[in-house]
Amino acid sequence: MKQVGRDIIYNSISGQNKPSLTIHPGETFRVQTELCSGAWLEKLGDEFIEESRIYTNPTVCVQVEGAMPGSA
Repeated sequence: MKQVGRDIIYNSISGQNKPSLTIHPGETFRVQTELCSGAWLEKLGDEFIEESRIYTNPTVCVQVEGAMPGSA
């Protein structure tokens, strides 16, 4: 199974984001990423507080071979 870590993480979804992983349609893969960014998540036991979020969920860009914009 292919796997990608947190080496390259984006805080927005954009066509300019470079893929960290390329897969084939139907292939199983694993992505390791972060929850949300913000000062609220600093130590074990801290809980999510919506008002403290400063970005969208950090994400990793995955390219699917043969996929075209808008395909599902």
